[in-house]
Amino acid sequence: MGRKSYNGYHSWSFLEPNKDYRPFKLAKEVGRVPSSKVELSKVKEERVGKFIERHILISLHDHLQIYPENPSEYFEYTWRNRPFIGYEGLAASGLDAVFDGLLDGESIMTKDPLELG
Repeated sequence: MGRKSYNGYHSWSFLEPNKDYRPFKLAKEVGRVPSSKVELSKVKEERVGKFIERHILISLHDHLQIYPENPSEYFEYTWRNRPFIGYEGLAASGLDAVFDGLLDGESIMTKDPLELG
Protein backbone atom coordinates (compact mmCIF):
# COMPACT_ATOMS: atom_id res chain seq x y z
CA MET A 1 0.00 0.00 0.00
CA GLY A 2 1.00 3.63 -0.44
CA ARG A 3 3.91 4.34 1.84
CA LYS A 4 4.76 8.01 2.36
CA SER A 5 8.37 9.01 1.80
CA TYR A 6 10.78 9.26 4.72
CA ASN A 7 14.25 10.78 4.38
CA GLY A 8 15.63 9.97 7.83
CA TYR A 9 14.64 13.22 9.55
CA HIS A 10 14.38 13.02 13.34
CA SER A 11 13.34 15.42 16.06
CA TRP A 12 15.85 18.02 17.23
CA SER A 13 18.25 17.30 14.35
CA PHE A 14 19.06 21.01 14.29
CA LEU A 15 20.39 20.79 17.88
CA GLU A 16 23.61 19.23 19.14
CA PRO A 17 23.25 16.07 21.27
CA ASN A 18 24.89 16.25 24.72
CA LYS A 19 25.04 20.02 24.40
CA ASP A 20 21.49 21.14 23.63
CA TYR A 21 19.72 18.03 24.86
CA ARG A 22 20.44 14.70 26.51
CA PRO A 23 20.07 11.87 24.00
CA PHE A 24 18.16 8.76 25.05
CA LYS A 25 18.10 5.36 23.38
CA LEU A 26 14.55 5.41 22.07
CA ALA A 27 12.16 2.56 21.35
CA LYS A 28 11.96 1.40 17.74
CA GLU A 29 9.31 3.19 15.69
CA VAL A 30 8.64 0.41 13.18
CA GLY A 31 8.69 -3.31 13.91
CA ARG A 32 8.68 -2.95 17.71
CA VAL A 33 5.46 -4.92 18.04
CA PRO A 34 3.83 -7.35 15.62
CA SER A 35 1.83 -5.57 12.95
CA SER A 36 -1.71 -6.56 12.13
CA LYS A 37 -3.15 -6.27 8.67
CA VAL A 38 -6.72 -6.07 7.46
CA GLU A 39 -7.01 -8.70 4.75
CA LEU A 40 -8.29 -7.24 1.50
CA SER A 41 -8.77 -8.57 -1.98
CA LYS A 42 -6.11 -7.51 -4.50
CA VAL A 43 -8.58 -5.04 -6.07
CA LYS A 44 -9.42 -3.43 -2.71
CA GLU A 45 -5.74 -3.37 -1.69
CA GLU A 46 -4.91 -1.45 -4.89
CA ARG A 47 -7.86 0.89 -4.33
CA VAL A 48 -6.72 1.72 -0.80
CA GLY A 49 -3.15 2.25 -2.02
CA LYS A 50 -4.32 4.69 -4.69
CA PHE A 51 -6.49 6.50 -2.14
CA ILE A 52 -3.54 6.94 0.23
CA GLU A 53 -1.36 8.27 -2.58
CA ARG A 54 -3.97 10.67 -3.97
CA HIS A 55 -5.40 12.15 -0.77
CA ILE A 56 -4.15 13.90 2.33
CA LEU A 57 -4.81 11.68 5.33
CA ILE A 58 -5.20 13.40 8.70
CA SER A 59 -5.64 11.75 12.09
CA LEU A 60 -7.43 13.76 14.75
CA HIS A 61 -6.12 11.57 17.57
CA ASP A 62 -2.83 9.73 17.49
CA HIS A 63 0.24 9.76 19.70
CA LEU A 64 3.49 10.30 17.85
CA GLN A 65 5.91 10.63 20.72
CA ILE A 66 8.69 8.04 21.04
CA TYR A 67 9.70 7.10 24.56
CA PRO A 68 13.00 5.71 25.84
CA GLU A 69 13.63 2.03 25.28
CA ASN A 70 14.39 1.79 29.02
CA PRO A 71 11.15 2.62 30.92
CA SER A 72 13.14 3.71 33.99
CA GLU A 73 14.27 6.77 31.97
CA TYR A 74 10.70 7.96 31.34
CA PHE A 75 10.59 10.65 34.04
CA GLU A 76 13.94 12.18 33.16
CA TYR A 77 13.09 12.06 29.44
CA THR A 78 9.77 13.82 29.99
CA TRP A 79 11.18 16.30 32.50
CA ARG A 80 13.74 17.50 29.92
CA ASN A 81 10.87 18.53 27.62
CA ARG A 82 12.46 17.43 24.33
CA PRO A 83 9.90 14.95 23.03
CA PHE A 84 10.94 12.93 20.00
CA ILE A 85 8.33 12.38 17.32
CA GLY A 86 8.13 9.14 15.34
CA TYR A 87 8.50 10.51 11.82
CA GLU A 88 9.55 7.10 10.47
CA GLY A 89 6.47 5.51 11.99
CA LEU A 90 4.29 8.32 10.67
CA ALA A 91 5.61 7.74 7.15
CA ALA A 92 4.96 3.99 7.46
CA SER A 93 1.38 4.65 8.62
CA GLY A 94 0.32 6.39 5.42
CA LEU A 95 -0.86 9.47 7.36
CA ASP A 96 0.18 12.95 6.26
CA ALA A 97 -0.72 14.93 9.38
CA VAL A 98 -1.70 14.28 12.98
CA PHE A 99 -3.17 16.47 15.71
CA ASP A 100 -1.18 15.54 18.82
CA GLY A 101 -1.02 17.19 22.24
CA LEU A 102 2.60 16.06 22.77
CA LEU A 103 3.38 16.45 26.47
CA ASP A 104 -0.02 17.92 27.34
CA GLY A 105 -1.41 16.01 30.28
CA GLU A 106 1.80 14.30 31.35
CA SER A 107 2.07 16.62 34.39
CA ILE A 108 5.79 16.38 34.96
CA MET A 109 7.40 19.08 37.12
CA THR A 110 9.59 21.51 35.21
CA LYS A 111 11.85 22.06 38.24
CA ASP A 112 14.69 19.56 38.76
CA PRO A 113 13.31 17.20 41.46
CA LEU A 114 16.81 16.85 42.91
CA GLU A 115 16.82 20.58 43.68
CA LEU A 116 13.58 20.40 45.65
CA GLY A 117 15.34 18.84 48.66
